[in-house]
Amino acid sequence: TPDSISISVLRHSGPMVEGTEYQLQCDIQNIAPLQNLVVKWYKGNEPLDNVTYSIVSKTPVDVSDTLMISPSRHDDGAQYRCRAELDLGPEGPQPHPTVTSEPLNITVHYTPEFLPGNDTVEVSAGSDVSLDCSAEGNPPLELRWTNNTAEGNANETTVGRLRTLNISRVTANATYNCTVTNRLGSITKQIHVLVEVPPQQHPTMFSTAPSTPGTMTTLPATAKPKLVTFPLELNPPRVVVRYGDSVSVNCSTSFTDHEGMGWEATFGGTGFEQEVNVVTWTVDNLIDWTIEPTCYITLIDGEQPSEVLPVILYSEYFPPCECE
Repeated sequence: TPDSISISVLRHSGPMVEGTEYQLQCDIQNIAPLQNLVVKWYKGNEPLDNVTYSIVSKTPVDVSDTLMISPSRHDDGAQYRCRAELDLGPEGPQPHPTVTSEPLNITVHYTPEFLPGNDTVEVSAGSDVSLDCSAEGNPPLELRWTNNTAEGNANETTVGRLRTLNISRVTANATYNCTVTNRLGSITKQIHVLVEVPPQQHPTMFSTAPSTPGTMTTLPATAKPKLVTFPLELNPPRVVVRYGDSVSVNCSTSFTDHEGMGWEATFGGTGFEQEVNVVTWTVDNLIDWTIEPTCYITLIDGEQPSEVLPVILYSEYFPPCECE
C-alpha cells in the first residue's frame, strides 16, 4: 500500500461557483506495483470513476490522477474521496489492500432561486395577510420588499430559506415586489394582494337567471319570473383591459319610472343611487382576473333587471384572450 494518499483542488481555493469546471487531483506516494493499481473516485458513497495503469513498475513510484467536476447547487457540502487499491489477482490478499484519502468538502455558491409560492393572495377587507418570498442561494441572500402603497403595518420574518412579510389590517389592493440578492445575481417577483369586498346590499336582490337578447328574466320577492323589456344600456357593451390599467363604463336607462340604479362589483361598485339615469363603473387599477361588474335597476313595481359587463383582462406579455 502507498505511504500516503491525499485529494486537492488544482489552481483553486475557497468556494466553488455553480456550473464552473474544477480539477480534483489525487496524489499517491510510493505505490508498487503500478500495473496493479486501481484509483477509485467517489462523491459521498457514489462511485465516479475507476483508473488503471498499463505502465509496468515493480518499484514504488508517486502517482497523481485527476478528475474534472462541474458542481451544481445540489453539490453544496458534498464530499469527494479517492482510493488506491492494489488488485494482485486471486493469489494476492483478499480483500484487496486499499488506502482512502481524507474527504474533500466543497462549498458551492449559486445564484438566487425562488421556492414555489403564490403570486396572488386574496384577503377579506381589514384582515391580516402573510406574503411568502421564500428563496435559496449561496452566499446568503439579502431581501428587500417594496410596494405601491403604504397599506397596513408590515414586518418581516426569516426562518432559514423561508421569508415572509406579515401585513396587518389590509383594506386596499396592492402589489408587493420581493427582491433577493447575493453577489452572483438578483431576482424579483411580484405578489398581488386582492381585497375581497363584501357584496353591497340593495333594496331587492336581482336574479342571476339566464336571459335572452333584449329581455331579462326578473324575480321580484313576491312574484313569479316573467319577461320585461330590457331597460339598461352599457357603453361600451364590453371592455378589453390590460392588467393594472384603468377602466370606466357607463350604464344608462331611458326608463323614468324606477326607484334607482347602481353597479355591483368586487371593485368599483357604486351602491344604490336614486333619481339618476346614468351610473359609472370605474376602477383605476384593474387586477381582478375574474371580475364581473353588474349594472342593475330597481323598477317601480319592484322588478330588478340587471346586465353583466363582459370584461377581458390580459397580461402585457401575451395577446388578449377570453378565459373561462
